[in-house]
Amino acid sequence: MKTAGDWLKVKRLEKNLTPGRVAAKMGIAASLVCSWESSTRQPDNQHLEVLASVLDFDTKDFEYVIAGLGFNQTAAGQLLGIAQRSTNTAAMHDLRVLDE
Repeated sequence: MKTAGDWLKVKRLEKNLTPGRVAAKMGIAASLVCSWESSTRQPDNQHLEVLASVLDFDTKDFEYVIAGLGFNQTAAGQLLGIAQRSTNTAAMHDLRVLDE
């Protein structure tokens, strides 16, 4: 589970946002955000800049993740921590999906 998509999902959940809400803020389809999180696609440079602004991360961080250098915890562990500290139903749902 150490993918760039997992990392993006963790970043989204840290902001208590759904894929649909991220997409609305970016002016794109929610399916595109989901494809990034499932690692079937990666955001292009233009989308990455906007996504970084919405989720409050540096684009260099994403580049480190892509290079395999910036993901020290598993996504499931990070999601569990977020879900335990939050009443965010999106975080709880995503944790259940990853657990299956």
